[in-house]
Amino acid sequence: MDHRTYRGRITRHHDDFGETGREWVAVSIGAGQRTLRAVCELDRDRILRDCVQSVDDAWRPLDAYVRLTVRGAYMGSAWFQCRGDVVECEAVTVAEGRVRQSLRSTDPLSVFVTHALTGDGWQTVMFDRSKDERIQVVTGAASSPNPLGDSGPMAGLSHKRIEYAGEERVTVPAGTFATRHYRILSSLPGRTPLLVWVTGEDTQLVKMRWDLTRTTYVLDRLEGELR
Repeated sequence: MDHRTYRGRITRHHDDFGETGREWVAVSIGAGQRTLRAVCELDRDRILRDCVQSVDDAWRPLDAYVRLTVRGAYMGSAWFQCRGDVVECEAVTVAEGRVRQSLRSTDPLSVFVTHALTGDGWQTVMFDRSKDERIQVVTGAASSPNPLGDSGPMAGLSHKRIEYAGEERVTVPAGTFATRHYRILSSLPGRTPLLVWVTGEDTQLVKMRWDLTRTTYVLDRLEGELR
């Protein structure tokens, strides 16, 4: 085969309730692109989300698919395509019915957020550490504006500020990793920074902390050809 694959699991730990969810993820890299496949389970919120998303070899978003179930009920599914400064969406949701969207941003899209945890780590790739700016603005789109991604799914545009906080060795159940630490600063009011630690050229999420949800996320298992 002319591609490589790695797989892992990220577990979700609430300050008061312990483990409250997990993400099973597989990433394939080859043919000038990489594709993430994730199954996201949030126990207390009863959210089940299936995500597939692809980026090109420069990490620009290409396309994505999200299927959402909340409290045992199907909410909707959507297919997204990103082309330059445009995101297109074809969706069927319980709340909105059949939806077709074409949204144009002021700048080329750098990230697409499906709310897969591994994909949250991918947002940091667009921070250019060769520049002097410690905080940089990233233009993107997402399948839901909600913190838990439990609406839609439909397309929406956003601007985020990313701050580089330095290098750090982090130990999680999957091992000890040399990581790059970032703070993702939302443009939405009331949102606390998302603290993210990623490793290697694959920018795999090792750890994440969000005070808004009082939750810490850690890489629990890892196998395959991570670089």
